[in-house]
Amino acid sequence: MLQTAADLAAQSGIDVTFERIAREAGVSRTTLYRWWDSPQVLLLDALLDGARWTIEVSAGEETVARLRRHLVDGARVLSDAATGAPLRALAAGALTREDVRHAFFDHWLAPRRAAAATILDEGVARGEVRPDVDVEVVVDLLFAPLYHRAWLTRAPLDEQVVDEILALVLPSTTPPAAGP
Repeated sequence: MLQTAADLAAQSGIDVTFERIAREAGVSRTTLYRWWDSPQVLLLDALLDGARWTIEVSAGEETVARLRRHLVDGARVLSDAATGAPLRALAAGALTREDVRHAFFDHWLAPRRAAAATILDEGVARGEVRPDVDVEVVVDLLFAPLYHRAWLTRAPLDEQVVDEILALVLPSTTPPAAGP
């Protein structure tokens, strides 16, 4: 069902119906209604299943390396036509449809933001990030360029861009160097 939904969305956009998904997947509409509130929520689950933007945060590495890996994964997913275009369409749908907005935030944005916040919070605990930094604002500053490039300007989104974002944002978060 998930792959069928993703394939149909790639062909027709996010306005695919439960009826069409059920017919193509060979399942009943009742099955779909039992598990998903709307076809768009099903599509979001399908995209999450196929997206390889890991939200697992491994401890031990420096904050910068962990954030870089998280953002590079994001850049790859957002740049990939198979996931980027449907995610862009879902984000647009989230502007006008409350069910899509909730699903998009709860299933897509919130887990990725939480992973970045965890990395930053652990950086605070290790002394790599200033304790007075507003972590939510830093997360906004890290993610906004990715989404802006992927969904609005369609400018290149690669590791070099991620490195530039980190080089611009992270110096404002680090503690001052200890004096002699």
